[in-house]
Amino acid sequence: MKKIALTLIIFFAAAISASASEDGILRILAIGNSFSEDALEQEFYPIAQAGDVKVILGNMYIAGCSIDRHVNNIKNDIADYAYRKIGLDGVKHETKGVRLVEAVADEQWDYISVQQASGFSGVPESYAQLEYLVDWIRSVAPKAQVVFHQTWAYSANSTHNDFARYDKNQKKMHNAILSASTRAASDAGINIIIPVGKAIQSVRGALPDTELTRDGFHLDKRYGRYIAAATWYEVLSGKSIQENAYVPEGVTEQEIKVAKNAIKSAAHGFMGDNTPKTLTPKTKSGMYKGHKNYGKSIAVFGGSLSVNKESDAAKQIWADELHSTVTTYGVGGAGFAAQQGYTLQQQVRDAGIHDIYVLWASTNDFTNSQPIGSWSDYTVDDGYNEEHLHTQCGGINYCIKTLLEKNPAAEIYFFTSFRFFSMEAGYNPFSTNGNATGHNFSEYVEGQKDCCSHFSIPVLDQFELLGANEYNYQLYYVKDKLHLNEDGYRKVGPVQAAFLADGK
Repeated sequence: MKKIALTLIIFFAAAISASASEDGILRILAIGNSFSEDALEQEFYPIAQAGDVKVILGNMYIAGCSIDRHVNNIKNDIADYAYRKIGLDGVKHETKGVRLVEAVADEQWDYISVQQASGFSGVPESYAQLEYLVDWIRSVAPKAQVVFHQTWAYSANSTHNDFARYDKNQKKMHNAILSASTRAASDAGINIIIPVGKAIQSVRGALPDTELTRDGFHLDKRYGRYIAAATWYEVLSGKSIQENAYVPEGVTEQEIKVAKNAIKSAAHGFMGDNTPKTLTPKTKSGMYKGHKNYGKSIAVFGGSLSVNKESDAAKQIWADELHSTVTTYGVGGAGFAAQQGYTLQQQVRDAGIHDIYVLWASTNDFTNSQPIGSWSDYTVDDGYNEEHLHTQCGGINYCIKTLLEKNPAAEIYFFTSFRFFSMEAGYNPFSTNGNATGHNFSEYVEGQKDCCSHFSIPVLDQFELLGANEYNYQLYYVKDKLHLNEDGYRKVGPVQAAFLADGK
């Protein structure tokens, strides 16, 4: 069966509010295990009730159940599940000895989730049968949207036997889960992912000595389960958790604030798909006729700053002045690090052949505290160490290597990140208020330039380009203080086009 690489889209509330059934009831079924129990069975209903969202929840439960076991149960029609269902009244009922097909047919589900057993979640080979499971669900429940529940790493002191698979290293397990599950879900054609693991890990980083588990791997019932359920609510309910007033007993106001910020960060930016979008010249000839790159095809990779609709104002200037086609492969939320959204590493793998490749750096590696790394990450100097693909620099070097293997004659140009003004470390190069790695944003930009210097890649330093500062940024940015408005793109577009004309 042909596999189509799709964006892992984390939709914001407004983007999916129409997905609930015509009767206004949101119906969610999890094909899972104890981790879906943690996410759905305790806190989702009261969160939904506080948000005035009517819900029916189902969880097909087998402790520790893997994708392979779910598929075996389907193929052999095994009645092996405890079907736990929470109705409109919030009361949970459990029926044992249920077949998977019975639960899928029980309601007109809006969403059906899949996930991997926790110990195998970071093992790419363990997802071999995910496509079979997803195809079966779609054949039995064609109106349901299949979503992927991306789970969390174990506590740093966990004694779970499977923790040894990740050298008993929480960060390593977290990165492995994001990398393996993101790619597997994409290969299976799943285009909604619920990033619980990212939210959990973000809270751990913000609240030192907070592991959020009750036994080293299952979420604690006071706070951890709230974070998981609130992430599901953010992605699937049609409303934002930011405005939800529900607070579980014993959870502090500060913990709620941290959780909501983590969920917003985890879900931020994934607002479209990765279908390439091409702009063509609207003029008969451009002002850079006779220059080196006039008339050549251009491909762009990046996050939301490279792909949102406002960015077309700049890219259309490129197309017109260079008389070129401009194809955008970028996806909101993407970064260079291997675990950051639909990464640039994935984008360049999926790209076609073009004359010019533009790597347009986003803010996402910084805002999600991915490590900067070193110019030598994933190069001949470290033996192409794949562990370093989880750093910003490792991701940049991977992209350069991959693109030149794809088209050795191509020109590669690098656009650094713009400043952003939602936090002081985003625009002040002298800030001491860094992210969880301890670095400010300008240090990430310097890391970008170091990688390009190593490979002699021409760089357009956009951190210094726009002339925006704390006194005038309102002229060039939308209300989130992160993304440029059309005026901002119109200002930088001609400079970008001039750079692209000759690569300098």
